[in-house]
Amino acid sequence: ATTPFEGHGYDSTPLVYRLVIQNDKNADEGDYYGLVGVIDEMHGTNLEDYGIERDGITSFDVADFATYAPIQVSVIDRESENFGANQSMSGYGDDNGHYGLKPDASDSHNVASFYYNVYAVYSALNSLIGGGWDVYFQRSTNLGTDWQSSVKLNPNANGNQENATVQVNRMNGEIFVAYVDRSGSLPGAIGTDVVMVKSVDGGLNFSDPVIINSKTEGTQDQITIGVGDDGTVYAAWRCLDQYYNSSYIAWTTSADGLTFEPQTDLAGVGFALSENPVIAIDKGNQSMNSGAVYLAYVKSSMKSPDIGCMRYKEGSGFTSKSYVSNEIDGYCATPSFEINNHGVLFVAYIDQTIEPYAVIIARSSTGGFSWAHTNELNYQVDGVDPGPPILIVRPNNNFLYLVWDDLVGTDRDIYLIRSTNGITYTQPQRVNNDFSGQVQDFPTASVNQFGNMFMVWRDKRTLDIGEMYFTRSGS
Repeated sequence: ATTPFEGHGYDSTPLVYRLVIQNDKNADEGDYYGLVGVIDEMHGTNLEDYGIERDGITSFDVADFATYAPIQVSVIDRESENFGANQSMSGYGDDNGHYGLKPDASDSHNVASFYYNVYAVYSALNSLIGGGWDVYFQRSTNLGTDWQSSVKLNPNANGNQENATVQVNRMNGEIFVAYVDRSGSLPGAIGTDVVMVKSVDGGLNFSDPVIINSKTEGTQDQITIGVGDDGTVYAAWRCLDQYYNSSYIAWTTSADGLTFEPQTDLAGVGFALSENPVIAIDKGNQSMNSGAVYLAYVKSSMKSPDIGCMRYKEGSGFTSKSYVSNEIDGYCATPSFEINNHGVLFVAYIDQTIEPYAVIIARSSTGGFSWAHTNELNYQVDGVDPGPPILIVRPNNNFLYLVWDDLVGTDRDIYLIRSTNGITYTQPQRVNNDFSGQVQDFPTASVNQFGNMFMVWRDKRTLDIGEMYFTRSGS
């Protein structure tokens, strides 16, 4: 028996079934045709009550009702990095009331996916004159082929809302969006807070925003979140003191994404600055540490910023602190964190020790106790100024992908490389298809359960302030 995906068959809500076909027999690429049948066991339903006749008879009982439809199944290579057309998601002065993306903000948009659904969040200008920045949500229910109108998530109209990030519970599809609210208008707000909204119906409706931080002074920003398979929501962010001369990383958890525990201060004392936190959760079915939660961040030492890593365990807090970067006197920035199905940790970051700057990936198969490092990964494109790197693991085959933007000559574009073993990497592939010399930057990416990769970025090919652009791999 198959449970309908949605609907109950009456009151104008038809039954909707979701059919997932896997290529377990390794069929060749191409089109295949067949019939799909749906049989509803009516258990002797008398159709007379429904006014249904057959040959003038209305009093017979129906044991089963069956309907059939022809289907076409296309076998494609979802493991390829062949991306489709680049499409704009938000236009200048469009009917959604926003006018381009927040400028020079690498952390003001994000993308997540759940089967056929793709969710994007971003901070955009709400008026050309005297307007602030609002957080918008857009969704697609057909792998990004079509996008529905954007929805403004913050209820207030003043201040700037930014640093939007989205995560999905892969077990039930619940959506969590966190962002920085600078309006000071929410109940209990201190002026600059980190807040969250939640949707349990695929993004059709969202809860009212709740404040995540429990501190009542200073500035809270750089929010990052993670969602465990048990529904636990983890949040980390940067806290700046009221004089902006020291910062630390704060941490909290929530069982439902709406009620948070009091925050815990993790890193940074005195004038040592800690920033750019990122969360990764080990969800691997072949990992010894499945369920473990990790936090990477930039930690300033007496000499230079390093990338730190800590492991979180329920009931014990954070343990196993280590340094990811291998530069003693270097300058490391903007980490990205991923874990594959075997529990191997990967952290990508920018090494700004010597120009031109380099993109590095650190790898740990010891739960973060020790790290090995790659050489510069952006040298093959002759890039001189890499933007924040993004790591993505394809769960169906454990492939690791690195996405970043880089300045090559006078043109800033988006590049992707792949590793099948976490050690060696392919030649870089350019993702955006614009050759006009306009800027494409700040990419972010997600992979769904089928292996499709979705990517969004800021694009200036038609609008100087930037639009959200989208592409996907596979069909």
